Amino acid sequence: MIPPAKAGSALYARVWRWHFFAGLLCLPILLNLAITGSLYLFKNEINDWIYHNERFVAPSSQTAISLQRLTRQVLLEYPGEVKLVQTPATIDRSMGILIKQPHGETVQVLVNPFTGQILGAHAESQQWELIVKKLHSLTLVGTWANWLVEVVAGWTMVLVITGLYLWWPRSKSTNIMRVRETPDKRVWWRDVHALTGVIGGGIILFLALTGMPWSAFWGQQLGKISTAYGWGFPTYLWAAVPQSNIPLESQGDVPWTLKKTTLPTSIDDQSNGAIVSIGLDAALHVFESASLKPGYSIRLPMGPDGVYTALQFPADAMQERVIHIDQYSGKTLIDTGYAEYGPVAKVTEWGTSVHQGKQYGLISQLIMLAGCIALLLLTISSVTMWWKRRPAGKRVAAPPKRQDGKITRNVAIITVALGVIFPLLGVSMLCALIFDTLWQFVITKEQQ
Repeated sequence: MIPPAKAGSALYARVWRWHFFAGLLCLPILLNLAITGSLYLFKNEINDWIYHNERFVAPSSQTAISLQRLTRQVLLEYPGEVKLVQTPATIDRSMGILIKQPHGETVQVLVNPFTGQILGAHAESQQWELIVKKLHSLTLVGTWANWLVEVVAGWTMVLVITGLYLWWPRSKSTNIMRVRETPDKRVWWRDVHALTGVIGGGIILFLALTGMPWSAFWGQQLGKISTAYGWGFPTYLWAAVPQSNIPLESQGDVPWTLKKTTLPTSIDDQSNGAIVSIGLDAALHVFESASLKPGYSIRLPMGPDGVYTALQFPADAMQERVIHIDQYSGKTLIDTGYAEYGPVAKVTEWGTSVHQGKQYGLISQLIMLAGCIALLLLTISSVTMWWKRRPAGKRVAAPPKRQDGKITRNVAIITVALGVIFPLLGVSMLCALIFDTLWQFVITKEQQ
């Protein structure tokens, strides 16, 4: 913890200045993260409301139609290749069938599993939650933009730490948990900003940390390091089976721990007569025999060497499970889940599930929503506060830099530690320091 200092001290001025520039850098992206994150937290509830007639069916006592027959019926209306079957989580839910059509578009078809009636179909690329997810990570723009999100996540941690320092009471008599004046005064916005940051800062810090594993740079490095030291996915399960060069993440939504693992391959052993795929119904029987919970998805084999893959990716990270079976023999090649993960993988999967509002149901959703609302309030209040403080004629009006300010040991340790743990943040902090120094040099020259 940075030691308290007087509001007029050089250290306070330096921290205030860095807090200001960190907010300036993060502001537009934090707004995007807060809005898209809020929507994505409730994607299932929103979809159930919008597409209620397509996602729900009347429960029936009759046996569901076999998967092979059901997919054949769907293919008559939507020709192409079946890529995935999403089994219903409950008896009153429809079944989802993902079809890649000849022209390249992937369509999700929702069908009644008891009658075979097609309830609706939607192009995967036009599904709003997928667009929101890509906007949230900025992968819609490109990989470089996802790196920028990682930098902002790092600076968000800086904002929380520096904000806590600026708020920290310098006197026992100071009433820190109050909002003074009225909305037309800058001090009202300052108090709202400070209290929002203090109350929601822990959630925001948690969101920044748990979002890091999915980033383009830091997340990949964490995956490599955890695998190298046995803290990630169980490599021994892959050692005994032939592997393809296709990553599991190509299959869509998968656990973070396993996204870089490769799919195993099926063996077309003609000496045993196993030259024909066992089919979707037989694959379903194997997966049901493995006691998978309803709601898992089945990925069909990609070519003659492909495998059937069941992905159980529920709200509770501890129930995650992935099973690959040989498409010819039906033999289980890999069966892994949370219990086999290393310590880093377990913490990451739990954190990711909470981050997405899944782990504890509505409680997780509401807490993470509170973090998103806090981000919105912080960005709005910061802009308003800056505008009311900004002297006429000044474009940026950054907090003044004290030339006599010295970086204390604790500040240096915290800064270096953050820069080492999160390299992109460290590089951006160094760039910001160089820019600030050059800017001050130019201003000093102009004033001489």
